[in-house]
Amino acid sequence: MERRLHRAALEGNVPSLLQLLREDELVLERSLVGPHSDTPLHVAAMLGHSEFVSKILSLKPELACELNSQRSTPLHLAAAKGYVDIVKGLLNACKEACLVSDKYGRNPLQVAAVKGKVKVLEALVQVAAEAARIVNKSGETVLHMCVKNNKLESLKVLVGMFGGEDEFIDWKDKDGNSALHLAAADGQFETVDFLTTHTRADIHSRNLEGFMALDLLAQSTTGTKEKAIADNQTMSKQTRVSPLSRASKFPSGAYNWKKHFKRQNSWLERMRNSLMVVATLTATMAFQAGMNPPGGVWQDNAGDNSTSVPVNNTISYFGLVVPGNSTITHLAGITVMGDSYYGVYLAFLVFNTIGFIASLSIIVLLISGLPMRRRLFVGVLMVIMWIVITSMALTYAISIIFLTPRGRGLPYEIISLGILAWTGLMTLLVGLHIIRLIGKALRACIRAVTHRRRRIMV
Repeated sequence: MERRLHRAALEGNVPSLLQLLREDELVLERSLVGPHSDTPLHVAAMLGHSEFVSKILSLKPELACELNSQRSTPLHLAAAKGYVDIVKGLLNACKEACLVSDKYGRNPLQVAAVKGKVKVLEALVQVAAEAARIVNKSGETVLHMCVKNNKLESLKVLVGMFGGEDEFIDWKDKDGNSALHLAAADGQFETVDFLTTHTRADIHSRNLEGFMALDLLAQSTTGTKEKAIADNQTMSKQTRVSPLSRASKFPSGAYNWKKHFKRQNSWLERMRNSLMVVATLTATMAFQAGMNPPGGVWQDNAGDNSTSVPVNNTISYFGLVVPGNSTITHLAGITVMGDSYYGVYLAFLVFNTIGFIASLSIIVLLISGLPMRRRLFVGVLMVIMWIVITSMALTYAISIIFLTPRGRGLPYEIISLGILAWTGLMTLLVGLHIIRLIGKALRACIRAVTHRRRRIMV
């Protein structure tokens, strides 16, 4: 009997169903405890047998709320296949089924959206609009799902119904990404264009990593730069978003996404080229200074007491007296600075080596093939370049002090003032960047707390 009922559902054979009911009035009830996880209504709804579905619903409407092994209702299956008439009949029998989540955390409305069944989606939104506001375990709404599955038409239907609700459009998932963030990160230019011109999506909103949608669009490598976003789009305060929308909060005037995209890439490319040139020059300078230190190298040997040269070679080094050797004994090819003032030479060697290694690191990173489209990566290179420049400045100061005749304080005072000015400038820059990073971290924390409260309220 159960096999015959299952066969009738597969074929959509209504006369066979009626015959089975005449033979056993409880045949539909028995199907609920049979070997098949799918009820006859699941099978008929999935295959689009509308007459068979209508007949079962008229006899036993509670079957519309039954779940199969995937926790799917018949409405899930009909929505996924796009059978509008069956969907309407199932909604009339069990409207609550539209709020049921399947094994994958999707309700029938979300299933219709990600499958691109626009007509079914429209029917579901009209009957159970609250299903569109349900979020999954990742904090994603149906808009996030549409973007992830690249279903622009489904997105347009939902925006048409909820476009005036800022919270729905700007809802963020657990990573702080709105639907606009996801579309920009994936390079969906048409979706980005639609969201920015037909909704009140906040283009200045940042995710938990501190990125705006514009930043993610500039970093995106999906698609080509010449897609539909090429046309200039006007986002004025008078832009209408939907029958439910209010005045746009975007600034008046044209906003050219393609121009911004090119400007971002142009800036990154200029920075890359500039860093490569400067790093090459500083590496060359550091190499030359290491091979030819100030004062040069000894040209002959002076290895015993008879050939030792007695000298008074103390040096005032930024107010500190650094004694040298009372007698100079040397070998040909050894640095004069190293023999005469070992402490000064050690400082020179340390700063020069730091500058040389840091310059080489920049060159290696630039030619390594890592994603130079990332602002964070460029920021790291800029910090390394600060270290290079600071090291070269200190190396210069030590060299000038060594080469300046003793007893003449003016050059030392000039170098001291220069070092102090440089230290002050670097401290100011570092302080400003630290303040900027703290500000970003605080804003991210505030957004995370706000987002968590919104999720709790939902």
